[in-house]
Amino acid sequence: MPSATIDRIDYDEATQVLSIWFVATGRRYDYQGVPPELVERFCNAVSKGRFFNAFIRDAYPAQWMAWDGMTPTTGVPAELPPAEPTASNVIPFPAHKTRS
Repeated sequence: MPSATIDRIDYDEATQVLSIWFVATGRRYDYQGVPPELVERFCNAVSKGRFFNAFIRDAYPAQWMAWDGMTPTTGVPAELPPAEPTASNVIPFPAHKTRS
């Protein structure tokens, strides 16, 4: 079922890493240690955003994966996000810019 919050999800069962792309920002977050049974329930949830908030968001460690320059939906070059990637190409949750 389509989601207004979640654009795309990928799951690596071997490493139990759940990758989620969000509609509002296009950003990808990787959630570590998510069991396959939970991912199956997530995929079948009527509201993926509610399920994510209730069972994944604060329950599993996450990393924001540095911008690859492409939007997940269209695969075309997109505007860069406000945070700079680190040398490892993975940064923790991005810092928010304040307006002057």
